[in-house]
Amino acid sequence: MKKLLFTSIAVLTLSSTLYANDWEILPVLNSEHNLAPSIAILGGGVLLDNEDSKTESLYGLEVGLNCPLIKVPGGKIRQQIQITKFEDNNVEITEVTLNPHYEFYSSDAFALGMGPNFGVAKVETSNDNDTVFTYGFGANVRANITKELFVGAQVSYETSNDATLSNVSTNIDNIKYFAKIGYQF
Repeated sequence: MKKLLFTSIAVLTLSSTLYANDWEILPVLNSEHNLAPSIAILGGGVLLDNEDSKTESLYGLEVGLNCPLIKVPGGKIRQQIQITKFEDNNVEITEVTLNPHYEFYSSDAFALGMGPNFGVAKVETSNDNDTVFTYGFGANVRANITKELFVGAQVSYETSNDATLSNVSTNIDNIKYFAKIGYQF
């Protein structure tokens, strides 16, 4: 009973706060909402959190858009869906992540944001593979060169359960850093 009461109070408080502070749920239904879709190529490095690791090359692709689910006052949430790939000590890791970053400073020329990331990583060697859920936190910066062309950089820390390869636990916690160049439609 206490859980139900607490949950009800939390939902009422949250919903009244959302409406009182100009938050908007499902802004995609508003004809003025601009999704601002983009695509970018990524290149940089990754450092796994284990003794045998050294910085390895990372590459990938990003699709971005302004959040269609929630619009916040004084900023925006920029969804960045990334596919990245890297290899460390003959272990190949391919990851898909969702990065809903809150851009607390955004202008026509420049944006600065940060937020969580959630993903799924396929970890494989020549004779075994495993799939694990990843999560973490990152920050990004973006500069518009023209109305359509942009460059940016991102750094993030990710953690997960250890992947199990050939009955051995493999730590894939990491720090990623990369640059991006992209096109906004």
